[in-house]
Amino acid sequence: MALIVSEQMQQRKKLKFQRELKRHLSSFTSDELKTNIQKMFKPSVTKPSADAFYNMILASKFGTGNAINNGGQCFILESCVSAYNHSIENKIPTLNPWGGYGVLIDEKSPWSNGYYYIEIDEKLFPHCHKLDATDFLWANEISPYLFLDKATQAYGFVLVPLPAMKLDEFKEWGTIEGIGGINGNQVEQDIKNKGYAQYSFLDFDTGSMEYLSAVKVQFGTVDKLIQSLPDRDRHNVVSHNRKLSSGQTTKIKAHKRKTPLRLVSSSGALTDHVVYSVKDWEGNVRYIGEGKRDRPKHVNSGASHNWKINEHFFTKGEMTVERLHEGLTKSESLAIEKMLIKQHTNSELWNVRDYEPLVTENERLMTIQDIEDCFDL
Repeated sequence: MALIVSEQMQQRKKLKFQRELKRHLSSFTSDELKTNIQKMFKPSVTKPSADAFYNMILASKFGTGNAINNGGQCFILESCVSAYNHSIENKIPTLNPWGGYGVLIDEKSPWSNGYYYIEIDEKLFPHCHKLDATDFLWANEISPYLFLDKATQAYGFVLVPLPAMKLDEFKEWGTIEGIGGINGNQVEQDIKNKGYAQYSFLDFDTGSMEYLSAVKVQFGTVDKLIQSLPDRDRHNVVSHNRKLSSGQTTKIKAHKRKTPLRLVSSSGALTDHVVYSVKDWEGNVRYIGEGKRDRPKHVNSGASHNWKINEHFFTKGEMTVERLHEGLTKSESLAIEKMLIKQHTNSELWNVRDYEPLVTENERLMTIQDIEDCFDL
């Protein structure tokens, strides 16, 4: 089918832009180009290749992909973890009606108009702390969107790069998803204040790049993340009116939405885990643990797997055990335990030293079978 005149003009414009961009990048030596890219992406440990950078520019200019995702798998993980850290350090996420805390983070750069919508599991939110991208592995054997904590595989991220969108499309997506801020004037005002991305270097200037690249970031336990994977079955949603938090009513177009899965959280077999702290005779927290309901009994038994706890029991008496959380799934208890241990890094906890020689690696993480079982919940 022949292209209409406007499409033909857009195609010629795109081809001319590609030639100019290639000419510009080719004007540098290999070392010069590498140095320039390293300077532009200085805050990131992961630096996109020259080809990736070329594709990032095209995505922002012509919507040929998601600019953030075009930087590569390691780049999108690092950028999303950075946005997550920014959200918990400098912004206050709001509690969504369906549970979980959400916040929109914008990141204007010379190569993309980046936006991250971050949802944080409600149970994990009180214990959130700064994370490092190197602590997570790509669980590609389960889903290309899933990244899990290396030590436990109990929690992590689902990172979903959205198709490149113009402003109106982006706002419409936010309305459909029911995401506060996106369906209002927040993004539009942000663009008015900061402008669109624009890469300019000596003899080359892209002009305004009007496509927005967004990533939907979900942080939570593996059992809940699996329910959020985008490659799940979808169902049809009919057109309807939705009342926004501002009091206004907007029209939602017919679309497809992921079919919800239900985690049987009321089952005692699933929510029989606890997280507990242990204090010595002076009232100092010495141990953070997790396990099934009766797990804390080892502390004052004299037969604990942790020999420092046993030493205290026989020389100074019983320790004080406090159940911090009850009714948790295995993944929730492992996640919260690790986060609390991280928060007490400088307090000489006994379970971050070599005091547990009987604990095997498999006892401290979610196994592949545990994760696969989550699909059947």
